[in-house]
Amino acid sequence: MKRKQLFVEIVIALLVLLFVYTGSDKLLNRAIFSAQLAQSPWDLLKHNRELFSWIVPILELVVALLILLKKTKTIGLLMAGIAMLSFTLYVGIMLGTHQHLPCSCGGIIRYLSWSQHLIFNSIFTILSFVVFYLSLINMGFSTGNSNVENLA
Repeated sequence: MKRKQLFVEIVIALLVLLFVYTGSDKLLNRAIFSAQLAQSPWDLLKHNRELFSWIVPILELVVALLILLKKTKTIGLLMAGIAMLSFTLYVGIMLGTHQHLPCSCGGIIRYLSWSQHLIFNSIFTILSFVVFYLSLINMGFSTGNSNVENLA
């Protein structure tokens, strides 16, 4: 297995694990997730916490499923990147503007400090978009030659 292919496979496995883990934890502990959303300084999250307490974890699980399916892997990787970018921006905004920071993350990730969380999310955001780009190259959407075999 070539290095790029191994890199892609590892990142895909980590993304699936991350999204399944956090999505499942939020669904299994939905009352806690909803209560954490109620503490948000943003009215949109606060007033629609019941809706978001269902939508966010379901979308996380859908993203994981899309990444796992061969026909939807590339769109799943794009969605993972967008989701991670959204989560990263949320953490960054919270760090920059609010003193009381409710964490509505799933599982052990909620025990990270907000600075650690920002780094963690940033790394996964970058990895998501890198593997998405490699997926596009593999599909022939780039003028360069692909060195990643059997990505999709």
